[in-house]
Amino acid sequence: PDKVRDCEPAAAKAAFERLEAAARTVEALLEHDGKVCRELHRILSCDPLTLKGAAALLQVDTDAEEREVDMAVQKAKDALAKLQVAEALKEVQRGADA
Repeated sequence: PDKVRDCEPAAAKAAFERLEAAARTVEALLEHDGKVCRELHRILSCDPLTLKGAAALLQVDTDAEEREVDMAVQKAKDALAKLQVAEALKEVQRGADA
């Protein structure tokens, strides 16, 4: 933070603290299960605001039927619930508090 220019030192310090918390979160996820990190990367790489990105996020075709999309949404919610790791959640909260 001391090398950042044109920025309030407290804001720079807070930004670095959030970055370090994010790194600890990823490390906790990786220690818990490498598949979790890969799935999180896949999810975060999708652009849900486009049809193609939303379809990739849900792993359905862009012309999928509504029922298929609804099932994919539920499957995604279930998968996200499984991604929660206690250590990672603690780091997320610590970063949010910074």
